[in-house]
Amino acid sequence: MRNREDFLIYLYLWFVGWLTACNLIFFISGNTLTDLNVYLPIWGISIVICLLIYPITPLLFNQVIRNPNKKIKILFDFGENFKFFVFIGSLILHGITSYAILLIIAALGGNYIELFNEGDLIVDANKAYLLYGHLYPLFWSISGIFWFFIIPFAGLLADKYLQFDYKANKIPAPNENLKKDVKKIYDEAASIVKLSPRASSALLRLCLDKLLIQIKIPGKSLYERIGNLIDKGVSPHLRKACDVVRVHGNEAIHPREINMKDDDKIARRLFWLINKIANVEITEKKEIHKLFDETISENIKQGILNRDKVK
Repeated sequence: MRNREDFLIYLYLWFVGWLTACNLIFFISGNTLTDLNVYLPIWGISIVICLLIYPITPLLFNQVIRNPNKKIKILFDFGENFKFFVFIGSLILHGITSYAILLIIAALGGNYIELFNEGDLIVDANKAYLLYGHLYPLFWSISGIFWFFIIPFAGLLADKYLQFDYKANKIPAPNENLKKDVKKIYDEAASIVKLSPRASSALLRLCLDKLLIQIKIPGKSLYERIGNLIDKGVSPHLRKACDVVRVHGNEAIHPREINMKDDDKIARRLFWLINKIANVEITEKKEIHKLFDETISENIKQGILNRDKVK
């Protein structure tokens, strides 16, 4: 599992899958929801089915995804939009679809009007259960399979295929600690580097500007922000890296003094510089703070703070 969010999504899908398997077995066996004596064996069978299906599913997906750089991690490597489909779209649309299936089956069977009381526009639940209660597990299963599995996983596959392949294009993937808006600019720059290295360099300049804002460097312009890195104790070589990205980004739009003959090679190096800055100023600091907070006692921390106070 990649993170806690992926784990929660996995558990949620497993639960929905279990309920779906229960309903399918109910329907296939000819039992109804009122047959309480069959609940435990059906629940047990459903759990076994899910325990077998879920570990196998990513392996099957990886057979479909032939590109080794886009394989789904075991158990799942969920994309950013996956939880939207599962938690929001599925819950709402699942109910609407189940209701729609009931109305369609009733219309095909000629019992549509019998679902309603006279003058009502809403289905009478008691009448609906008397007519089609034995089919409820089937309605629920069809809708559940469609909205909780087919739609989200189709979106996951599409995301894997449409996602920019950094490894194949020999560009470093963006630092995972970059904010979403910074990553979006980085991704856009990567997607056009072959087509237009100059445009890519210009976008990376904007990416750097957003990155410095993310780490709370003040200034009215990128030039000022890089100058203010001195006050933050940023090393000279990292400030040079920022100026390299800034100057090449500027020259990509308004060529003046720099020879952009090797602009493709230069543009690709700028991606490395963006990640280098993010690694030093975000990732490394984050890891060191975490190690300090989690492994050092409060008494020792206080002693360190007293030592480092300005005298």
